[in-house]
Amino acid sequence: MGEHAFDFGLDNEVLVRGVKITRCLDCGESSVGIHRLLDLHDAIAGAVARRPGSLTPREVAFLRKHMELSQTEFGEMLGGIRQETVSRWESMENPQPMGRPVELLLRILVIDHINGIQREFQSESKDTGQKKFEAFDDNGHWSVAA
Repeated sequence: MGEHAFDFGLDNEVLVRGVKITRCLDCGESSVGIHRLLDLHDAIAGAVARRPGSLTPREVAFLRKHMELSQTEFGEMLGGIRQETVSRWESMENPQPMGRPVELLLRILVIDHINGIQREFQSESKDTGQKKFEAFDDNGHWSVAA
């Protein structure tokens, strides 16, 4: 077992310890194997989402890609934000910072994603005329429907 620095598309390389490094006896070329790669990606995304300070453009792109979302899907998930705005958040040339409330929502959604929690949001609500909620006991837990 050894260690190797990887570029996951973030601002800095990530030093990963405990990787398996094998060398070809014929040519001397080495290869690196990472066990539980998806768990490693979750751990990195969690560390990025929990770190203090504003997210960098590369971190925003990394978190979006970690959740397997296009820029359009990502914008919709964050409240109907246009794809062009997401592109500016991820731009290295002239980045537009995310607003703090949107960044906090992103951090929460990433942690939820890591924990297997899927949330459904509607970016635009349509008034159906119905203004009441219905509450019912669902085997000892309250459920509410609009």
